[in-house]
Amino acid sequence: MLTYCSGSQASVKADSRLELHRFPASLAVGASYGYTVVKGAKPQAADFGGFLLSDKAQAILLENGFGKP
Repeated sequence: MLTYCSGSQASVKADSRLELHRFPASLAVGASYGYTVVKGAKPQAADFGGFLLSDKAQAILLENGFGKP
């Protein structure tokens, strides 16, 4: 089974028969994520966007297999 790094730990915990193996860098693929706050959105949307860039949110993302922007 192939899974993203962000889901690998949960998969291994769910089934002890699974093993985690990382591809070499030459075979690794990446993903780019972004966010947009739509003009006229509720103020909470911008607040959430700001939170995503905070140290606290970045720590949560790193703990779950995502890199820093």
